[in-house]
Amino acid sequence: MTSSESNATAPEAPEVIRVPSKELLTIGRVLAGRYEIQGRLGAGGMGAVYRAHDRELDEDVALKMVLPERLDEPKTLARFRAEVKIARKITHPNVCRVFDLAEDEGLLFLTMELVEGSTLRELVAAGPIDPARALDLFQQVTDGVAAAHEKGIVHRDLKPENVLLRRDDRCVVADFGLARGPGLGASTAAGGAGTPAYMSPEQIRAEPLDVRSDVFTLGIIGFELLTGKSPFAADSPGVVTTAILRAGPPPLVLPGLPEGTRKAIEAVLVKALERRPEDRFASAGELAAALAKARRGGAETRSTLRGVSDGAPAAPPSIGKTNLFVGRRGVIAAATAVVVVVVVAFVLRRSSFERSATAPPAPSGSAAIPQEDRAAIVVLPFENLTGDPAWEGLAKSAPEALRGVMRAMKEMRLVETAAVDVVAARNAGATFWMRGSVQRVGARIRLAAQIEPIDAETGAAPGEPIEIDEVEADPRAALAELRQRALDEARLAVRAFERRRRALRGTNVAVAREKFLAYEAMIGPAPKPEHFDRGLTLLDEALAADPAYVPAIVARAHLAWQGAGPGTDATRMARALEELGRALSLAPTDGLAHETRCRIARGATELAERRTDQAFEQALEACTLALRVFPTSAEARIALARLEDRRCRDEEAMRFLEESLELDRAVSGRALRYLVTLALQGDRLPIADHASARLVAFQEEEQRLGPRALGRRAGMPPVRGAHLFRGVTLLRLGKTDEAAEAFRKERVDASASKSDAWAEAAAIRGLVRIASQRREAPAEDLVRRLDRIEANFKAKPGGARRLASAYSFVDPAAALAWIEPPSETDGCEAAFDKTLAYQAAGKLDRARQSLAMCKPAFAWERSCVEALAPELGP
Repeated sequence: MTSSESNATAPEAPEVIRVPSKELLTIGRVLAGRYEIQGRLGAGGMGAVYRAHDRELDEDVALKMVLPERLDEPKTLARFRAEVKIARKITHPNVCRVFDLAEDEGLLFLTMELVEGSTLRELVAAGPIDPARALDLFQQVTDGVAAAHEKGIVHRDLKPENVLLRRDDRCVVADFGLARGPGLGASTAAGGAGTPAYMSPEQIRAEPLDVRSDVFTLGIIGFELLTGKSPFAADSPGVVTTAILRAGPPPLVLPGLPEGTRKAIEAVLVKALERRPEDRFASAGELAAALAKARRGGAETRSTLRGVSDGAPAAPPSIGKTNLFVGRRGVIAAATAVVVVVVVAFVLRRSSFERSATAPPAPSGSAAIPQEDRAAIVVLPFENLTGDPAWEGLAKSAPEALRGVMRAMKEMRLVETAAVDVVAARNAGATFWMRGSVQRVGARIRLAAQIEPIDAETGAAPGEPIEIDEVEADPRAALAELRQRALDEARLAVRAFERRRRALRGTNVAVAREKFLAYEAMIGPAPKPEHFDRGLTLLDEALAADPAYVPAIVARAHLAWQGAGPGTDATRMARALEELGRALSLAPTDGLAHETRCRIARGATELAERRTDQAFEQALEACTLALRVFPTSAEARIALARLEDRRCRDEEAMRFLEESLELDRAVSGRALRYLVTLALQGDRLPIADHASARLVAFQEEEQRLGPRALGRRAGMPPVRGAHLFRGVTLLRLGKTDEAAEAFRKERVDASASKSDAWAEAAAIRGLVRIASQRREAPAEDLVRRLDRIEANFKAKPGGARRLASAYSFVDPAAALAWIEPPSETDGCEAAFDKTLAYQAAGKLDRARQSLAMCKPAFAWERSCVEALAPELGP
């Protein structure tokens, strides 16, 4: 926090009220039996922020406490609760994560991500910032706010004090205490909520606000980062607000930038600072895309971190519900049966959705691996092999950029050393090192790097070589790609290393270890059906030699869940859960055991004839505990997303999916596809637009790289249906030409796979629908092909349900022909499926009739009835 006396760039900002000198919390005090106070980080008018150690998760957090004398103020309590509720909906690298709100002996506090560093205010106040760095920081802030706008959230109090700057130069937008979500009629008055120096004209006039108000404030922040002062700088709030209401920004003077780039940046800021909201960018997403384009003189680029500016810009969010063609959507469930045959279940929403029985073993992990016991990496200086001194700067900045990424990794620790040889790196405790260079390949410049193990005897394998060509076109974009790909490679390398180390440390019996390592070598990144018999034999032999060998117990449970061994799916899962219970009694903090138990318990809820509250609670308990023990688990989050989806709690499900994507890009195929379906069924088209574009990019990357692709090397099943999901999204957005092209691409992909006939049928349905909208006759070959596919599905058990699911997004009216009318014999699950099908097709009377067939006996059923009923009207 900074007082007005030290706020050189905004002297008109109000003075911060200080916390009394007497400390409210003493070092060593433990709140809620969990958070140990380690020191005070800062203070303000509402309370103080402390550094605390979370004993349950074994990590440090920031703890924000309300002053006791402010607890009697209803607005203070409402603000705190709103900050937790709103901030938890946003998952983005440039947004500060808020974890929980709690109370201890009359003290109210919230916990949030601990950001080591300073604020943008302190950075700006320290003196001029290099224009390239200032633009990168501004891009990050804009990307973070864009993530909030995608959720329909207006921050309302953006300012440099509320943007934290980590030591690796990552910006984190914080303090959502004044934010408002969609449908809440956000408005404010001058002198009330917000800071006058950073208010939009409509905020000063106390008019209704939307996301464009934040766009204006972002323009002020961008100008301030680049020039060191506000475009409306003055000595008093009254003069500032008058300038905001009547004046435009001054010319942008940036000697350090090429004139073309300066003009492009100035045009972006001028548009953001338009006095009328309708003349500005429609959202921070649009601003982020325009800024990224301006930074390279008109072509698309990317920010330092992944965000909205990556690839195509997201569509402007609407505050409220979008309804371009139809209402809510069901879920296309690409469920994978335990027998490995890919089928599509008719779920429309509450499906098992990608049961993941063929998904690979999750990365090994354990609770709170001690700092000194984690795999460690040294990033060596890069060589400039171009022969051109002009590239020395890139050779120096590339390793530092990678060190920033590695410092942020929880799975690996960075060894800060100037080691340049194997002996020095080994003595520093490093497991891996990363070497790289800037090279000349013909007329092009290449950035190359690779992660390698220090000692071959550790069993660790080198990472895939990273080669980024045409660096000269945009060195900063090349650095951003280098960071992302290095992070992917580091996670894969650590996963393989930890899995082997876990196997070696799990037993002292040589025979057991030998059999288990033979199993691991046989299956590679993931077991396949051909490994089942031999795999069970090897694991049984390992356990015969050492019955307490936890890695072998967990692997056998996982293999049984996949479909290995006798019995039905239900009996195999029951045995697997019993085995995992035994493993956890032997090793209570084994991360992989907890994660596997979570995934299998979640899968078991789908097998019961009636999904009882007890089964749900067991699965939720298993997955919640898995996250406590294994906090970086993307798979546990995907399992939790499915459980929340089953209870019709879409916001929570989407939050878990977004977190999984941030933690592990290898899960992108499943997580993005699931995220798109949830976004579409909730009419969250900006989210569906961005996620479906990322899904297509990931599938195309996988097809281009083949076995070298990230997901394939992590053992994930191939991505399916990306173009179909993209086509559905584009169709909903009214972009029929682009949608038709996506459907045609899906036909090509689906026809190459005998198991994807449902996707081909859905793609053809999309093309037929587009032709109908254009009042054109569909191509005869399409109609004939669709007739053949549909005839095959009619002849198969469950085929009608599969096509109904596939058609539910692309042509809801066509889906109705494949479902049975509402019946008194329908259970709640069938009733929900039909309700959503009728709702999507606009048949609300039939939807209400179908929902009435559900007589809820369990909490999850009641939750879905309560969620669906208001959407159907009286």
